[in-house]
This record gives sequence, C-alpha cells and structure tokens, in this order.
Amino acid sequence: LKNEGRYEVNDSVKTAIKENFYAGCCNDDDTKAAIKEVFDEYSYLMDTHTAVAYKVYEDYKKNTGDTTKTLIASTANPYKFGFAVYDALGGETAGIDEFELISKLEKLTNTTCPRALSDTKNKAVRFTGSIKPENMAAAVLAFINK
Repeated sequence: LKNEGRYEVNDSVKTAIKENFYAGCCNDDDTKAAIKEVFDEYSYLMDTHTAVAYKVYEDYKKNTGDTTKTLIASTANPYKFGFAVYDALGGETAGIDEFELISKLEKLTNTTCPRALSDTKNKAVRFTGSIKPENMAAAVLAFINK
C-alpha cells in the first residue's frame, strides 16, 4: 500500500470473498424509493443508510433467488436525515429549517423525533468553524495544547 498506493489480495482470498459476500449499490433515487416503499407497506420509517441496505438486499434476493431470512440492522435515526426522508415521502422541503422539518415529518409519519435530537433547538451552538484537510494536523495540535 505504501509503495504502490493500493493493496491487493491473492486469488484464493478473492475467490473466498466472491463465494461468501454480495455487494451492490444504490443511488439517491433508489434510496428514496426504498424509504417510501417500506413506509407505505410497513409504516416503518427508515433512515437513508438502512434504505441502501434494504435496496441492496432486495437486489440480492432478485439476482440470486436466495430467500434466507435476513436481519438488516438499522444504523441511524431517520430524523438525522430528515430532509432526504421527508423528500422521499413526497414532502416539500424548500424554505423550511431543520426544526420545522421535524414537526412536518412527525405529522406526516405519525412518528416521534428522539428528544435528544429535537432538543438541539434549545442548545447553544458549540462549533462554528471548519478546517481544510491540509490544516487539520495543526488544528488538532493547537486544540490539544490549549
């Protein structure tokens, strides 16, 4: 990796990976469609990450015929990705802020935003700056040496 800028496994490892793993992809439109499909069918509100997993799993079943029961671990709360989720369900996001969005998403889906997330409206802003990647090391060192 250090010398050639890449890492490559040998053929036996590649074969084992192909035999034991499935990979897929999911674009933004497919992600939104998955969120809507699952909400419409099961009244379950998925985050964008879980929607990608769901879509790739559905593709896997279609491509392989394997219907083994599968568990998809939901990785995030849909309210953390409220604009994408609300948009996926047909909501209009133009001109609204994150906190108005929470209320709209709750009403549309009959779900409740986690209090820790909705309470951020009343918290003081703690971080306001941003750092370019090339300045990151110096910024970390400056923070540590305070």
